Amino acid sequence: MRDHNNLISSFIRVLAISVIAVLGSIVCLAQTEEDTTDLGSWNDLEVNVGINKKLDLNTVTTLRLDDNISRVDSYRLSVGVTVKPTESFSLAPFTTFISSRNSSGRLRYEYRTGLKAVYRFPMKGFGLSHRSQIEHRSRPGRNSWRYRPSVTLEKDLPESFTKGASVFFTLEPFYDSISERFSRTRYSAGIEKSLNKKLAVEIYYLFQGDNDSAPGSVHVIGTTLKVKL
Repeated sequence: MRDHNNLISSFIRVLAISVIAVLGSIVCLAQTEEDTTDLGSWNDLEVNVGINKKLDLNTVTTLRLDDNISRVDSYRLSVGVTVKPTESFSLAPFTTFISSRNSSGRLRYEYRTGLKAVYRFPMKGFGLSHRSQIEHRSRPGRNSWRYRPSVTLEKDLPESFTKGASVFFTLEPFYDSISERFSRTRYSAGIEKSLNKKLAVEIYYLFQGDNDSAPGSVHVIGTTLKVKL
């Protein structure tokens, strides 16, 4: 019981530090010029079809708004499969079509192919997972690849507070082959709520810092609707 309480306390401390970091980012935002920051809205619809215990078919449809949530930034459609050799490990190859605005505001097309590998560590009291994702980007006049590792902490909320809900925090850096360095980092924190056995909703806040793109700082309010068939 003492170890369990220590794990919960450690998770709460990590979550508190993350919230403080997010609040610090917002303060920094207020001190920067308007053209270096943006407020966006990212909205996903995930549909997962269970083929058997070891294999899922999944699709993700995305609509992203930028320019202080005043215009459409991109449409995205991703299709893939998830292979689960064990309960703790999964592999997910995917392909994604994207129509997004470039720096001049014009829509451009992009195709991505990639592979995600996720490992869930056997922890008590909270969830800890690591994802490694590598993706190839095909764009007009330029191809490149990126490596995107991430770490996620999850904690179920007490049923006395709300049933079937959990909070999470994710850290995700980006390595880009063009810049040949880690040039982008995302921090996100949110809550996921199961509505029934087949439907769940996720609401989160995300901060993105980028050394090469404009705007360099992006604050996002995101939603994900997850459907299991």
